[in-house]
Amino acid sequence: MTWNAKCIFPQLLKGMITVTFSMLSIPNLFLFVLSFFVLISIAILPAIENSIWLSMSVQFSSLTNLSF
Repeated sequence: MTWNAKCIFPQLLKGMITVTFSMLSIPNLFLFVLSFFVLISIAILPAIENSIWLSMSVQFSSLTNLSF
């Protein structure tokens, strides 16, 4: 009996995906996505917010300079 990797690996991957999705039923998947977004927001949003506030303050100062 020879282990053909081309035959075994897709079956194994399919089984792992099926097991993963059965473990991540809808509430678990929701919690996973929620925690993922929380981690992303903790990591990325401060930088995005700083750049947004910077561009908004620049635009606001240019608008106030124009209006007054």
